[in-house]
Amino acid sequence: MIKRVGQVLVLSGLLILGGVVNVKATSFDYSETAEWETGVFNGVTGESSAGEIKLRSAGEWEQRAWQTPELPLTTGTAIESDGEYVYVLAGYDTWFARYHQATNRWEVLASAPYSAGYGSDMVYLDGYLYAMFGGYQKEYARYDITNNTWTELADTPDLVYRGGSLATNGTDIYALHGNSTTDFWKYTTSTGEWSMLTGTPATINYGASLVYNDGYFYTLRGVSTNTMYRYSVAAGTWSTMTNMTAVIAEDSHAAIRGAYIYITLNGNTTTMYRYDIAGNSWSTMAVLPQASRYVGSVYNAIDDMIYVFRGNGTYEFWKYDPDTDGYLGPVDMTLAPGSGSDLVYYGGYIYQPRGANTTTFYRYNLTSKTWESRAVAPAAFNDDTTGVVAGSYLYFFQGSNTTNFYRYDPAADSWATMAVAPANVNYGGSLAYPGSGDYLYATVGGYTLKHYRYSISGNSWEDTPTDLPNNSEASYGARLFSDGTNLYYVSGSRTGFLLKYTISTDTWSEVASLPYAPYWGSDAVYWDGNIYIQAGYYKGQFWRYNISSGEWLYLDSLNEYYGYHQGAYNGGALVVDTINAILYSAVGASILNMASYSIDANDYLASGTWISPVEDLTYVTAWTSLVETATKPGDSSISYETRTSADKVTWGEWTAVAGTTIGSSVNRYIQVIKGM
Repeated sequence: MIKRVGQVLVLSGLLILGGVVNVKATSFDYSETAEWETGVFNGVTGESSAGEIKLRSAGEWEQRAWQTPELPLTTGTAIESDGEYVYVLAGYDTWFARYHQATNRWEVLASAPYSAGYGSDMVYLDGYLYAMFGGYQKEYARYDITNNTWTELADTPDLVYRGGSLATNGTDIYALHGNSTTDFWKYTTSTGEWSMLTGTPATINYGASLVYNDGYFYTLRGVSTNTMYRYSVAAGTWSTMTNMTAVIAEDSHAAIRGAYIYITLNGNTTTMYRYDIAGNSWSTMAVLPQASRYVGSVYNAIDDMIYVFRGNGTYEFWKYDPDTDGYLGPVDMTLAPGSGSDLVYYGGYIYQPRGANTTTFYRYNLTSKTWESRAVAPAAFNDDTTGVVAGSYLYFFQGSNTTNFYRYDPAADSWATMAVAPANVNYGGSLAYPGSGDYLYATVGGYTLKHYRYSISGNSWEDTPTDLPNNSEASYGARLFSDGTNLYYVSGSRTGFLLKYTISTDTWSEVASLPYAPYWGSDAVYWDGNIYIQAGYYKGQFWRYNISSGEWLYLDSLNEYYGYHQGAYNGGALVVDTINAILYSAVGASILNMASYSIDANDYLASGTWISPVEDLTYVTAWTSLVETATKPGDSSISYETRTSADKVTWGEWTAVAGTTIGSSVNRYIQVIKGM
């Protein structure tokens, strides 16, 4: 069924029927979230409502570290790109997956037939990935991207270990044996046979990585040297090129973009070098966001980025822009944030108490993209409380069952202790300023309903505002904020309300029920008639509430981390740069990454597609139909195309579905693409 949500199409059911003579029809029905998730999303999402897919929201996240794979990456990890996806074979595992840059998602693929170890590598050629698995193994295999299947090929001539590497000239596969040998091999794809070529000038080991450009293969020798070699395919000879700036003493995968080769030094350094093929010269590039080990980098053509993997048993990877010599996204925080961390915007900077029971205080310069240490706070922050800007000062509760209340002066970089709060402040203590006037407003948390105001000029607290309504106690995840005139309040843990406080009448009113459960990591901000909320509680959910229409819109998810998909938690925070209309989000939970969200004037992308997996109808002699039940907005459309195959190798052209009639040839295997 298709239904309208605002101005967007939502598809919640699709039925494909293949009919046969005297045999029960085979059908495939897509209506559950798990079923949609087996397909490929481009500009559509299935995250907002169970069993539905719809066009993605039009805003866009940018971050330094992107959606992480399910496993940490370390020694023996192999990486490669087919120009659209980045593929990863995890070291010392058979876990194999690909990353889709358009959706910032990982898709787990068919497990590799062997575990990867030192010397493993992959190379893309004509719809296949060719892989050797290293770890003193000879095994060699090919991955069929279309059919998500592995086929074992003829073994390599010898056991592959550190320094093993693969590359292609566009026709055949070439391989370094590594393992302190000079062996150089060729795999002829047309015959499936290996042959020996002229060996390298000296033995190859860790740090070697083979790449191809315009008739030549290039590789570092590795093994704690800075030697660079070039192999001429036509002449079958090796030459020694200009030495790299420093010696490489650890495994690393090189990336090639045009006539430049990029290599991370690894070895727990932040160094990356670029080799200019035409000039036979080396340059030092921008430092990595964090120190890296073992894995390396790979070029992805579709977004023209080099993907750099941190490795060393971590999950992170970064996107490096060769044109700007920089990494996408805000710079990582200086130290890991924890309970008590917050983000507060003022005057072109984002201010951050680190939390985690420390007095450390930073600010992020949005112009220079740098973090700066500021004067330490008078006391350690370690509770789920939030600060606020009023005039030219920042105000903070300490929380943690204290009455401590502080003011920070950005111009003087100094702290002052203000009048103590009228009650002990705990988790859910939140401050708000309506943009003008003499008063701050506050909740004190701790599962209480108390609501106070603070006179800025008098440095005094008043118990005059009406308390929070029943069943909206301030606790973990509770947030008080302003639209510039009145206040809004997101109730905390065990509750689920969005409330409004009208200052002129001293009254509370219920605005909406929350579409998420607030807890640690929840935060909310107002901007331009909308309320933006990160759900927290380990989730990546990100919501927008439009005040005038009273509608919730699910926006693109925040990054989730690790194999268990952790979203924002303790120390998670959300803030808006009011000059540039950009949101900034911190996940907290000791994760250094901060992400930025660019708000779009449109609610949704103009179009998107969903591509089904290959479905096996087993036996079919005629089509019955492709069925949808649809109610469509007048300015929208949905189209379908199918393609079929008898063997999952040779496919027919994509053919439009006319009404419910499938126009593709009748075959055992079918695939559907839906355009919205």
